[in-house]
Amino acid sequence: MFNNPPELHALALACALCSLFLAAVMASIRNPWVETRGSHWFSAAALATAFSFSLVAFPPPVELSLVLALRAATTVLIFGAIAAGLCHFVGRPVPWLSLGLSLTLTALVVLMYPTASEDVTPRVLTLSFMIMSWTLGGIWLIWRHPVPALPKLGPWLTSLGLLLLASTAATRSVLLLSSGHVSGEAALQAPFNPWVLLFGFGALLLTLTGIAIMLNARMVQELMRWNSHDPLTGAYNRKGFNAQWPGWLREYGPGYVVLMDMNASDGSRPPEPGLMVLVQCVHSKIPANALLARQGGSSFLLTLPHRLTAEQAEAWCTALEQEVAQRLLMLMGGRGAPHLRFSLGLAKVHSTLADAARRANMAMRGASPAEFR
Repeated sequence: MFNNPPELHALALACALCSLFLAAVMASIRNPWVETRGSHWFSAAALATAFSFSLVAFPPPVELSLVLALRAATTVLIFGAIAAGLCHFVGRPVPWLSLGLSLTLTALVVLMYPTASEDVTPRVLTLSFMIMSWTLGGIWLIWRHPVPALPKLGPWLTSLGLLLLASTAATRSVLLLSSGHVSGEAALQAPFNPWVLLFGFGALLLTLTGIAIMLNARMVQELMRWNSHDPLTGAYNRKGFNAQWPGWLREYGPGYVVLMDMNASDGSRPPEPGLMVLVQCVHSKIPANALLARQGGSSFLLTLPHRLTAEQAEAWCTALEQEVAQRLLMLMGGRGAPHLRFSLGLAKVHSTLADAARRANMAMRGASPAEFR
């Protein structure tokens, strides 16, 4: 198998150019209307890959041990960036401390066991362990914190690519250490290194292809969600509410309708933080299976399930008014802030949603609006 390996420098140059193309692809998977989580990290991983391969294709005229230390640290950085991108993608915090320690430890081990050493076993094992840790950690992230409704092709391809990367690192260590200790020169000149480079890049290409599929699917998912949700508050918009209403009515209706409105005393539109306070207060007290929608501007509509009694619905509205009052007082306490008027109306659904909304609007207009400085 190793009798006719590919030429190392030419192969590394081809891999570097392909990695630059992958970085451009990752950077292009974005949309001005939605956040593409993790795309910049995946692009950084592809750029780091291109840099690592370029060090093989065009060795800089410096001491070899420094080049190897840089290549090792860059390799760990590649997988750390992939793991960081996956953390962003699934909404988990990035393990900055672990990433920094991995880079530092890898660079130190490579410097402590240079190519001139008679035994570089610790260097080989450390690098393999770091690669396997980050790749297997990435697989764990994908399946431990799955993105709902995401097509399985992307996660499966990404996981397969990461598993192949871990297997490539483990296989290289086994081959190098199969006869016991290995010298730095033997590790550097091993006949299977070009094959490891080729297999590793193939596995990395599979990984990034799966990631690109996941990013694109997530972007489409977010665009579809934006089409039915208000981008500021995250509540349903009119279209999203109208789509949800028939199913909600069958399962939880007829229930109650609550209309809420917020206005500034100077005639201006209420500030966005004020609207967010209202939505946060509703979410903190919202009963199970309620439906919230932004009707436009500063007007919101909420449906409460039929299991609530009239007294419970009224008590909920009173508690919401008090919560909004306290939060707005803290938010709008600064000098020069406009006065905000918050109004609320409650009505029982008897026949149609339009009729209940009309009666809730009448109740809201007839109520004395609460004013907050």
